[in-house]
Order: sequence, then C-alpha cells, then structure tokens
Amino acid sequence: MSKKKTTSRATTRSSSKKKKTKKATKTSAVAVKKKPAARKKKTAAAVLKQPVTVEPVVAAAPVPTSSMERATATFHRLVEEVVDDKLAEMLPPLVALRNEMIQESDDLGRRGAETLDHVLALAGVAVYEARDGETCDPLIHLAVGETHRDDLPDGSVGEVLQSGFRSSRGKVIVPAKVRVNRS
Repeated sequence: MSKKKTTSRATTRSSSKKKKTKKATKTSAVAVKKKPAARKKKTAAAVLKQPVTVEPVVAAAPVPTSSMERATATFHRLVEEVVDDKLAEMLPPLVALRNEMIQESDDLGRRGAETLDHVLALAGVAVYEARDGETCDPLIHLAVGETHRDDLPDGSVGEVLQSGFRSSRGKVIVPAKVRVNRS
C-alpha cells in the first residue's frame, strides 16, 4: 500500500507542476497580448472617390395604422380647423386695414400694407388674386356688383376690387371681391 501512496504522490506532484506551468503560460499570454491595429480615418477625398450604387426603391405594402395614429391625425386636423376659424374671425379687420393702407398714396401706407402681408404670411395666410375673364366661382369670389364688357363672356369676372385670402390648407378665409360681367 505504501507503494501506491508514493506513486499517487508522484502523480500529484507532476500534475501540480503542470498546473503551475499552465498558469504561468496564461499570465504570460495576457501580458504579451498585441494591441489591435489602429483604424485609418477616411478623408473626404477618399470617400468621394468611392463608387456609389443606387438600389431601386421597392414599394412596401401599406402599413395598417394604429388607433393612436388615427387619433393623432384627427387631433391635428381639429387643431388646424380651430386655427382656421380663429383666423377667419381675425382677418376681416386686418384686410380692411390693409385695403385702406393700399389706397393711401404715400410711402407709409405702402410699407404698412407690406408689413401686414408679411404678418399674414407668417400666420399661414396666402393672398390670391382673381383674374379678369375667369369664371366667377362663388366659393372663392364674392360678387359685389355687375359690369358690362363685350370682350368677356357672361358670368365671368369683369373687374377685381379686392384680393382674396386663404389658409395654408387652402380654405378660403376672405373671398376675393369682384364685379361679374353681364352682357
């Protein structure tokens, strides 16, 4: 039995030496680890020289909208309608002031009208002009009188008295005032 113990001690000694050498190689491997090579930065000229490939766009199937997206869209539409309604309330006095300023022949009246046009543009209101000879449309024109011109067809705009105004969404806030041609 004593021989077996001796051999087992010898085996144990040799295995412990192997463990020590493995540990030594592990620590030396960690210490000798190489640093990765630094990445080269691309210059703008190098990026511009690279060929560009354009892939065709494939139309995706329509994505079903969620109830939250529909609610958000409805909310935005309602807010725009409220803003349009408030503009419709505010705009007539401003348009009257603008028209009075335009009729003034001095520089102050002209600059005041330009300033009002700029403020209206910032509010999303666009000026539209009616043209002589176009068909009178009751949605965008307000007929305030009649005129008799032989060169224009019956029911067309004969004379423009005042420009019209519409919101950024296209809703007519103040219709253009015109005289309709009657033959």
